[in-house]
Order: sequence, then C-alpha cells, then structure tokens
Amino acid sequence: MEDLYDAAEESEDFGCDIAMPARFFDDDEELLTAGVTQEVFSRPEYVKAGARAEGIDLFDTEFFGYSPREATIMDPHTASS
Repeated sequence: MEDLYDAAEESEDFGCDIAMPARFFDDDEELLTAGVTQEVFSRPEYVKAGARAEGIDLFDTEFFGYSPREATIMDPHTASS
C-alpha cells in the first residue's frame, strides 16, 4: 500500500488512484463534442457521466499479458487491479 501512496503525485491524488471520480455532463453539447450521438444520450437508461483514468498510457500490457488493443478497450478498473 505504501508503494501506491508513493506513486501518487500529491497525497490528495491517492484516493483518485483507487476510485476514479465520475464527471457528470449537464450540457448535451459537451456530449456531442465528445462524440456521443443524440440518439444514444436520449435513451432513458443512458447516464450522462464518465471517468478518465490518468496515466493509463503507463500500463504495462506485456507484463500483464494483454495486447495493446485489449488494453485500449478494457475497463480501467481491470487494468488498475
């Protein structure tokens, strides 16, 4: 656990390394800019939220036995566990 803490750039970043905070979109224009179509975000089950993992480019795909392609489409929580 100490090694994970040392890897965080700032102490307040440590919690973000474990659970990425969600970003909620209030403006449909932001979703359109991000490439989400109106057909998709108009669905009642669509949640206008997302999260971005920082430093994901540092994930060592070869070490964990993933191809680079698999790493780009996998759930970030899988990559960080």
